[in-house]
Amino acid sequence: MAIVYIGLGANLGDREANLRTALDHLRESGQVAVLAVSRLVESDAVGGPSQPRFLNGAARLETDLPPHELLRLLKAAEYRAGRRPTGVRWGPREADLDILLYGNRVIDTPDLRVPHPLLRERAFVLGPLSELAGEVHDPVTGKTIRELLLELQRRAWGHRTARLLESRAAMLDYVAMVKRNRFTLGLVPTMGAFHEGHLSLMRAARKACDKVVVSLFVNPTQFGPSEDLDRYPRQLERDLALASETGIDVVFAPPAAEMYPERTVSTWVTVENLSETLCGAARPGHFRGVATVVAKLLNLVRPDVAYFGQKDWQQTVVIRRMVRDLCFPVEVRVEPTAREPDGLALSSRNIYLDAGERKEATRLFRGLGAARDAFLAGERSAAALRAKVLAEIEGGPGVRAEYVEVVDAETLARVEDLSGPAVIAVAARVGRTRLIDNLLLGGAA
Repeated sequence: MAIVYIGLGANLGDREANLRTALDHLRESGQVAVLAVSRLVESDAVGGPSQPRFLNGAARLETDLPPHELLRLLKAAEYRAGRRPTGVRWGPREADLDILLYGNRVIDTPDLRVPHPLLRERAFVLGPLSELAGEVHDPVTGKTIRELLLELQRRAWGHRTARLLESRAAMLDYVAMVKRNRFTLGLVPTMGAFHEGHLSLMRAARKACDKVVVSLFVNPTQFGPSEDLDRYPRQLERDLALASETGIDVVFAPPAAEMYPERTVSTWVTVENLSETLCGAARPGHFRGVATVVAKLLNLVRPDVAYFGQKDWQQTVVIRRMVRDLCFPVEVRVEPTAREPDGLALSSRNIYLDAGERKEATRLFRGLGAARDAFLAGERSAAALRAKVLAEIEGGPGVRAEYVEVVDAETLARVEDLSGPAVIAVAARVGRTRLIDNLLLGGAA
């Protein structure tokens, strides 16, 4: 069996439905297993006549088909999705499926070239592909897909090295320059040990803002006395290199004494009610520390937009309420959870997992997926959805659910029946490592 990665594209009709139809054709053929599909992203058409924007993605397949037979199956899937010959090169199309990688093979024939000849030059191909195959090597250059994407981004933005600022005074000077020049400013707050989740937030900020600051601060006030503050991963040189390759302007990495110059903190920001449930119940004081440090960062950086990840849904709700209640002049944007190909939500704490624990950790996402399927089939009972998640999480050794709750997406209040936007939130111990995840249902945004 060969592992194959294909590119997905469509710019006519219902683009997403067309791609789903094409993938269904592959599944129904019995000759291909569709293992994973990336998020779909929009891009401008490249080459050919003027035409609508494309919806692009990638899929990971497993098949016994030889490359040319797989190509014929892909063409049949395009036909099933509505594509018909037009004679227009690079013209608009209902579906476009290309073989990007076929194992580690290099193929050069008149009708098929693998790796795809434009693979290394198209961000709309490398971006989705990196979600599924970031560490897979291009058999021609020997570089990983993620390295190829970073190189392409570097060429697009021009090589730059992110400035490292470590003092509040230096940060304030930089912000004053940005404001004088009327640049828009984005902020991505992090605790470092960057992974694709962090990088996706940086790319979103880079795309939307003139200047981008990434804060890198392992905030001591959000850790409890028995938690992993001392062993939390710290990788400043690696993080600075990744931020530079992603086009970030400034990495703000202050020591604790800069953010908390007094040994004892006297002033706290507390978002009541929202901070005491879910993770707040298990980690008393955690969200007081989060809200306080984010308030400090917003005051120092004065961003127009601040970016957070959906994986920490409770955190995003707390921050949004704080921003609204305290009248911070900033827009809070929440980006989708970045995941491994098997669904595990990316987290800096994943490095704590050994091989067996890493495998068991996928139970969180599988449980959420079972609840999602039940919801789509019409189930609206929170108890029934919660039971679906618990059955999967606790179905194997080494995983213990800390909580599984179905809550209102804005108030975090428990719900019995889903009549509006809701979140299934999960926290579990996998070995000694605490992981969280969530799923939005019913149109939550």
